[in-house]
Amino acid sequence: MDLDPALGLAPVGGEPVPARLTFLTVGSVRALVEKRVGRSAPPPPGPAVRRDRATVLAATAGILSRGAVRQRRKLGRVG
Repeated sequence: MDLDPALGLAPVGGEPVPARLTFLTVGSVRALVEKRVGRSAPPPPGPAVRRDRATVLAATAGILSRGAVRQRRKLGRVG
C-alpha cells in the first residue's frame, strides 16, 4: 500500500506498513503521524478537567431548571 509522502506517512527506510493499517482511519493516521514525530497520544482528562466540565453542566442544568419553573408559573402550576 502506498502512502502519500507529502503527509509524512510514507514508509521510512523501507519499513513495511503493518497489514492492520491497510484501511486508513483518522485514528490510524494520527497514530502513524505521532509515531513518526515521536509523540504519544495526549493523556486522558484528569480530575480538574472533569470538575470544570461538571461546573459548566451544572450551571446549564440550573439555567434550564429556572426556565422550567418560570414556564410552570406562567401556566399557574407553581405558586
